[in-house]
Amino acid sequence: MKLKINKKYLIIALVCLGVLFLAIGLRPLYPEIRYRLFGPPDPGVLLDFSEGVEPTVGQDDGAATGTTRIMIPAIGVNMEIVVDETDEQTAFSRGAWLLPGTAEPGGTSGNAVIAAHRYLYTSGPNTFYHLDKLKEGNRILIDWQGKHYTYRVRDSFVVSPQMVEILKQTEKPILTLFTCHPVFTTKSRLVVTAELVVE
Repeated sequence: MKLKINKKYLIIALVCLGVLFLAIGLRPLYPEIRYRLFGPPDPGVLLDFSEGVEPTVGQDDGAATGTTRIMIPAIGVNMEIVVDETDEQTAFSRGAWLLPGTAEPGGTSGNAVIAAHRYLYTSGPNTFYHLDKLKEGNRILIDWQGKHYTYRVRDSFVVSPQMVEILKQTEKPILTLFTCHPVFTTKSRLVVTAELVVE
């Protein structure tokens, strides 16, 4: 008995399969497409950091002691800063990682170095996917153990993974963010530095 295949249904099935494979293949690019069409993802609630208002250094919002978050309104970042891990992969699976041995945010001196995944099945508020879109002057908001600190982006550049100079401590209080670059590779590191706003 010869199996008769309806060409119309075969074409429909092939088109559906093609669309499915295309959608899966383009999934990593969705964040970029969405950003270009609609702007940065919604970072959610930014605590008491009102848009356009600079909180004083160490301003207390009455939050429970121990909260640690990094928020970057310009690119929709809002995630936990992991401080209780020494294992890189475990830390990155939870959020942004304050590298051990670097300064705490909001101090009077030192370099607070925070790293996060560029892409990990999502690109919303939980990765540094859009870190390359930060411009000089953009705000980086840190909620550190119930106190707020504002940093302003100073510079961004690309270095090799071996460039450990970005971890050096400083006399002035600065913030260094880094992630993999280009997106989907570990070839280089995209670095953003920012200065603490002191009023």
